[in-house]
Amino acid sequence: MPICANPFDLHGVRPTEDIHHIIPIAVDADLAYNTENLVGLCKECHAQITAIENKGRTTEHLFGKQYDGEGGWRGEGRARERSIPSPSPLLSPSPSP
Repeated sequence: MPICANPFDLHGVRPTEDIHHIIPIAVDADLAYNTENLVGLCKECHAQITAIENKGRTTEHLFGKQYDGEGGWRGEGRARERSIPSPSPLLSPSPSP
């Protein structure tokens, strides 16, 4: 079971109850289904994050992220331009003899 990211370090291990968009959909709808923009939270943490965002403040720093305002994360390249990593050689099929 996924556990809460606990961005405020308020509690021990708790299960994820909500999925939070680190960058709100209203800010960048293109990141809505980007897994790098999603984090699992318990209801208590999600309520606190939402209260902060409702005051017009950003919260991505609580998850170790910095949004570049152009659909990506600072220092990581544009999120939607990321390539899928090559499979591990251990998982690749063996060449035929």
